[in-house]
Amino acid sequence: MNFGDINISTNVKQALSDAVDFGRLSHAIILEGESPQVRLSLARLIAKAAVCTGEGERPCGKCPGCFKSDSGSHPDITEIVGGEAARSLHIDRIREIRRDAYVLPNEASHKVFILTNAQSLTAEAQNSLLKIIEEPPAFVLFIFLCTSRNLLLQTVLSRSVVFSLGAAAGHQGNLTEERLKQAREQAQSIAFAVCEPNEYELLKKTAVFEKDKELLSACLPELRLIFRDAVVMRNGGEPISCSPQAAEKLAKKFTCEKLLTMSENIGILTDSINKNANHNLLITRLCSKLRA
Repeated sequence: MNFGDINISTNVKQALSDAVDFGRLSHAIILEGESPQVRLSLARLIAKAAVCTGEGERPCGKCPGCFKSDSGSHPDITEIVGGEAARSLHIDRIREIRRDAYVLPNEASHKVFILTNAQSLTAEAQNSLLKIIEEPPAFVLFIFLCTSRNLLLQTVLSRSVVFSLGAAAGHQGNLTEERLKQAREQAQSIAFAVCEPNEYELLKKTAVFEKDKELLSACLPELRLIFRDAVVMRNGGEPISCSPQAAEKLAKKFTCEKLLTMSENIGILTDSINKNANHNLLITRLCSKLRA
């Protein structure tokens, strides 16, 4: 495969090239990390290779399938754009995809579905996807794009091949191990504080952010993983974050609906940080949203 200016690791390039060249593409691929632009460019390249009808290296860039793929008009490639906020990609849309997935391709040997911002899939939507990921038609290829695999259910992960492209933009890639450890410990402390009957503990745990914006930025994704684990545990799954005890306590105290709402609010606040919102206001909003 010719990856052009898509800047990813040699190992990932080799693994994808081998899968395409030897016809071993998994029916479900997860691309995690890096920027949204890199994830989408790579997904489109994989889709182009899947619908290519040329000889030799794929995608050949010369066949009708490649031309239509480049123009965004190939009838067998569908892009589903999820919102940035959590839970914005709902089960109704997934049901439409499932119905369409069983219809034979129009022109190519594959039918490709690219789901951008897959982390915005609701837990219900992800569970609905399992029915087709477990026993898919031979011609179907799903490509899920997300900031981190940890934001998807373990049941989806276990049925997919994951390619890590590097640290997501604005995420923990530039943190030292010491700072990442601090962020995880702080996230765990806040999760426990949310379970307390009064607001004082939460206010005390978040006070450290007033003079440490970087810690807040690193802590929020870790905190969201804990809430995601709590949802998984309420549904009988196994946690994968670094704070299973905190996730278990949240799972016992709150309903799935409340946990998902809090996770969504954390995601919105994370987006606000990336847009340089007022720092002290963000801390206030964090406490307010988690207590609400």
